[in-house]
Amino acid sequence: MLCVVCHAPVDEGNALYKNSWEAARKRLACCSQGCREAFDPDLHWIPSRIPNEASETETAKLLRVVKDRLRSDDVPTVVVREMLMAGAPSAGLRKLVNEATARR
Repeated sequence: MLCVVCHAPVDEGNALYKNSWEAARKRLACCSQGCREAFDPDLHWIPSRIPNEASETETAKLLRVVKDRLRSDDVPTVVVREMLMAGAPSAGLRKLVNEATARR
């Protein structure tokens, strides 16, 4: 695992996380207190582990969730970040975000 801020190796047993949400997810690890303080989810969202690609069935479910969340005015950057982490394809996400912004 690599530090999401500085890309240094992180021992999973000593990984630090910005907040309790990130600690529960165990996805965006930091190697030191300095990196933990510098962590900004809008800058450092790229996962330290590459997420597994979602299956075709799971992709269809995820894209339906995206469409519903965007219709409900959920923040697009948050939705896209979460769906990329879940393994949704970027092309499908791009299409749905473009459609949602065209409706506004």
